[in-house]
Amino acid sequence: MKSRLLLTLVGICLSASIFAQSIKGRVEDEKKLPIVGATVMIEGTKKGTFTNESGVFEIKDVVTGKYKLKISSLGSNTS
Repeated sequence: MKSRLLLTLVGICLSASIFAQSIKGRVEDEKKLPIVGATVMIEGTKKGTFTNESGVFEIKDVVTGKYKLKISSLGSNTS
């Protein structure tokens, strides 16, 4: 019984990791300069992150699909 439960849990974890992806990108201004510390959120969720010193971000463990991102930064318009 325990081994069957363990195999089921392992199967669920493996299948979840196969379908989990990440969204990566870079936030820049009109002069192609990185925007540091911008907030990047998946619209309609609480999942998001901040850009690093190069303007790069990564949101991990996202199920494959189409998403609309909301990007905001102090002193900038939300896009």
